[in-house]
Amino acid sequence: MPLTRTEVPQAKAGFILANRLRIRTAAWPSDGYPTVLVHGLSSGWQTWLPPLAYLWPTLSATAVDLRGHGDSDKPEADYTLTNYATDVWEAIGKMRLKRPPVLIGHSLGGAIARRIAAEHAGDLAAVVVEDSDLWGTERATPEQRRAFGQEWLKNVRRPLPELIQTEMDRDPTLSYRAAMEKAQRVVNTADGVFLGASDGVGLPDGETYEALLPRITCPFLLVRGIPALGSAVSEASVATHAQLIPHASVVTVPDVGHSVHGQQTEAFSEAVLSFLRDHGIIGG
Repeated sequence: MPLTRTEVPQAKAGFILANRLRIRTAAWPSDGYPTVLVHGLSSGWQTWLPPLAYLWPTLSATAVDLRGHGDSDKPEADYTLTNYATDVWEAIGKMRLKRPPVLIGHSLGGAIARRIAAEHAGDLAAVVVEDSDLWGTERATPEQRRAFGQEWLKNVRRPLPELIQTEMDRDPTLSYRAAMEKAQRVVNTADGVFLGASDGVGLPDGETYEALLPRITCPFLLVRGIPALGSAVSEASVATHAQLIPHASVVTVPDVGHSVHGQQTEAFSEAVLSFLRDHGIIGG
């Protein structure tokens, strides 16, 4: 059944002090179920506006800008998965939510959501991870991770027109204005985010997914695109999620790569709402 689009009100913007940093928040309160949205690397809270047209007001949503992104504080270093997860979890604790929230994360945000779910599964209603791989299993050396970050930074520190064209090449459905806004978010991302990209998405030394994933005992949904179109999640990664997470569901959305919520917005929203209905978190 087709979903109903809603006119989403203007976000209520603010800041929360978490892990000694100011974290930008954008909220769309309603009587719906409390939900926290976490964007991917070099993005921002604005990325969630398209799916909110379908998710709000069923979900009372709050999005965050991660450290180093958007209007949040930008320390020179310390862009690790542990720090990202601590920032987000402390911010959630200060949102005064009336019920355990649903946590939704894309890419880097999905890695953060997985990590939080493993540590605080009993305090979450459910977790949705969008196109986020089990990064870090390649066991790269510190030198290799550093070189990867330096190369990534070099690639994004290009003139704005080139970044806009890159966004339009990546998603031909984007208007020039939307591509410019996405490119501007890349420009506004701290150097340290790119330099520490591997540490931002990968587990700390000594941790394994075999130990982490079974601790995610709340309802869990993995939404991914098609690897041939750019999805980050391979069939092997899907199998690992399904085998190790006790209550895992997987939805593969056709005709899209990495940005499922941005390019197949209605399909992404339907997957999320169906999952939450199936688990009795929202009404039918």
